[in-house]
Amino acid sequence: MYGRPCCLILAAAVAAAAGGCGQNADGLRYAPVSGVVTVGGEPAAGVTVLFRPAPSEGKTVTGSPSAGMTDADGRYELKTIRGSGVAGAVVGTHQVTVSGREDYSEADLQEQIALGNPAPEISIPTDASAGLTFTVEPAGSTSADFAF
Repeated sequence: MYGRPCCLILAAAVAAAAGGCGQNADGLRYAPVSGVVTVGGEPAAGVTVLFRPAPSEGKTVTGSPSAGMTDADGRYELKTIRGSGVAGAVVGTHQVTVSGREDYSEADLQEQIALGNPAPEISIPTDASAGLTFTVEPAGSTSADFAF
């Protein structure tokens, strides 16, 4: 009765509502996040970058933390550390921790090497990222850069 064009419009609307908004099964919006970590102006290889969603007023559910490890050029891309490893981070403000060699046990270092990840040679003082925050916008960010 309504014809093929109506069905196509309905199908397109459903697809846009389901897939185009950046939401995951938990109902939170995610956006891609990547950047570069440097220490003394040089790329920091094997450093872990952790984004933890900061509680916002009136909300108790903030989403999964996201993490990434830097490559030889200091570049990283975040993925959630819970669930299916969604690329990016929850939209909103995050507390950021950047961890270097001093945060790894010898067993952890050997595991990273076995996985083909660069072992961190860079030390970043634990308090260096104290109070560090980053706001993930709905469009995401390719410049979540941190210099120490």
